[in-house]
Order: sequence, then C-alpha cells, then structure tokens
Amino acid sequence: METRLARPADLPSIGRITNAAIERAGETGFTAPLPALHWEAWLEAHRPDRHPVIVALNATTEEVVGYLSLSPYRPGRGILDRTAEVSIFIDAEHHRRGVGKALIAHALALAPALGLDRVLGILLATNRASLAFFERCGFSLWGTFPGVARIEGADVDHWIVGRAIEPPGPGSVADSEDRGHTPPPSDPETGAPGS
Repeated sequence: METRLARPADLPSIGRITNAAIERAGETGFTAPLPALHWEAWLEAHRPDRHPVIVALNATTEEVVGYLSLSPYRPGRGILDRTAEVSIFIDAEHHRRGVGKALIAHALALAPALGLDRVLGILLATNRASLAFFERCGFSLWGTFPGVARIEGADVDHWIVGRAIEPPGPGSVADSEDRGHTPPPSDPETGAPGS
C-alpha cells in the first residue's frame, strides 16, 4: 500500500470518501455533506511540515482510497503543541485491507520530525469499529466525554483514544507508556465495547 502526502489533485477523492462516511451516520460528527469549496482551504490549513494530510493509493489505479489528517489539538494553546488529533477516513470498499494501518504507520513515522509526541483520536461511541481499529494500532482509551453528542435523539459518548510516541533512537520502545488506561467493559451479549 503506497502512502504519500496529499496534493490538491487528491481533494475530489478526499471529499467523496468523507461525504460517504457522513451519509452512513454515526461515523463522524458532521451532519451534512461538505461542499467542494471546503476542501481547498482545509488542505492549506494542514501544513505538511506540522499537520499533514496523508493519502493511501490503490496499487493498481493509484486512486486515493483513504486519508489521514493530523490537526492541532485545541489550536492556539501552545502548551499542547506536541499533541495532534488524528482523523482517518477510508473508502468503504477498502475497509479491512490494511489501508488504515498503512496511514497510521506513515503518520507515526513522521510524528517526531513534526514535533509531536502524542497523537489522539476522538471517536463517537457509535463507531465501535474505529475503536477496535485504533486499539489494534497501539492506541488505548484515554478518556470518555459522556453524552456530548446527540444522534437520532440519543445521547452518545465521545471516546478519546491516544498513543504516546517516542522519538527513534537507541533503546527506545515506541509507546512504552499508555498510562494504564483500558477500554470500556465489553457487552456480554455482543462482545462489543460498552460506553
């Protein structure tokens, strides 16, 4: 799976992938499709030297099949500059094909050079597949914001997942500290994480 930094020519695919996730409801906080005009300013705000967007390409067609963006966590608060929020969207036809893992690996490899040593994701509790994915990538549950989202009349939790990143070097062990946080208990009937 080839991954690289996003280019303006990738924006139609990025928009299509994101809007498809919005239509599926419960996967993202957006409630309406994002217009084409949104994406150009969005990409400009994601400077490659600080908070890049990374795309994954189909090996045969070179079409963008997923992307990951790193964004400032609580922008304007300098004490949080070493932490970034990760968002990841993958074309539905390419789920469970290693696209997400390739994107996360690329982002984690870049992180030290970007001045980052913590990466976190903010997930809706309705998106249990994302929680399982991030856990497989070495993230753990760092917190829960109970009932902060409302989907179809129901209160839904926000889960914060995170991962510490050690700079490469002799004897370093990536993600040696996950602060002992554990995911919510599993539902005994479905095996799915609880909220």
